[in-house]
Parts: sequence; structure tokens; C-alpha cells
Amino acid sequence: MRVCNNTGACFPIVNNTINIENSLNEDSVMRDARLDPHFIYNEHNRRLLIESGIMTANETWEEYRRMILRALLRPNEEVQNAIREMNSVVHQRLFSIGVHIRTGGLLANDCEGMSMIDRKMLETVPNRIDALRERLTDNPKDVVVFVSSDSDRAIVYLKRHLHPDYRIVTSSKYARGRTTSARAAADKVKGALLDVFVG
Repeated sequence: MRVCNNTGACFPIVNNTINIENSLNEDSVMRDARLDPHFIYNEHNRRLLIESGIMTANETWEEYRRMILRALLRPNEEVQNAIREMNSVVHQRLFSIGVHIRTGGLLANDCEGMSMIDRKMLETVPNRIDALRERLTDNPKDVVVFVSSDSDRAIVYLKRHLHPDYRIVTSSKYARGRTTSARAAADKVKGALLDVFVG
């Protein structure tokens, strides 16, 4: 196993970009996972963010960071109210388990070209939830399972296959789906923020 004291010592770097994917093939322990700022705040990444419509051409890195932190750490009042409402439901039992299933592909409500999870993988989720619950409690009645997904079919599957004593909670207030393009609907961004804060 490889022990990493910082990212530079751990990951191969090609064209000033860390190749994390190839490094995941080896077990590693990281003592400091923060990336050196020059790997994030460089012209290559800036160009990609501008081309994706995530950052504007006249925006500085400082302005971009402030906007992202404001959106993540301080959602608008509508989203804050939705978070409070959902947290009051999710925490009505002794334990809560949050499950986010991003399917993409044909399982998603808005079909996409890329699939993150297929039917076979989806079928493993109830057993994974049960295994986690068994580490928390012997009694399924102690558990609320909060399920978020971009796929109504995935939610229906879980409701049908999870233990009947779980309280299963979903939120239909906002849509779930792709939030990484210039065409991302505000509804999907709000749904993503709700998922981050509930729990």
C-alpha cells in the first residue's frame, strides 16, 4: 500500500493534470488530500469551465469561488425551507440512511447518453442498505431511508424491494439529473442542493 503525504507525491502528472483514475488501481492512504491550487486554478480548467457555460469569460477565479461557496453553503430561502421540511421528516426515527442513485442512461427520467448504473447494479442496492442498517441496529423500524434519484423506476424498485418496516422518504419537490452543463435546469440544481443538505 502506498502512503501519500501530499497529492504531488501520489499521483502521476501528465500535461500539468493529475491522473487520478490510473492511481485508483493501487491502495493508497492519503494524509492530506487537498490539491495544490495550481492544479485547479489554471488556464486549462478556466477554459473548460467557460466552454461549459459554468464560468463567464470576465469572471475571476475569486469571483467564481465566491459564487460556488455561496450557492453551496447558503442556498436561497426556498431551498432552505425545503431542506428544513425534509430534515424534519428524515429524522423522525433513531437512524437515517441516505441513498442517492444517479442512473443516467435509459433508466433516468430524462434519458441520457451516459449510464452510471444499470438494472443489475440497481438490484444490489437493497442488500447494501440492509448491510448498513445491520451495523446500526437490528430493528428496521428504527430506520428512515431517504432515497434520491433521477429515475422514478429506481425509486419504485427500491420501495418494492426494501424491508417493509423501513420508512422510505423521497422528495419530488425538485427534479434530479445532470447539473454540469450550461443547460442545467434551476430545478435540478435545487434538487442537488437539497440532497447535499438533507442528512
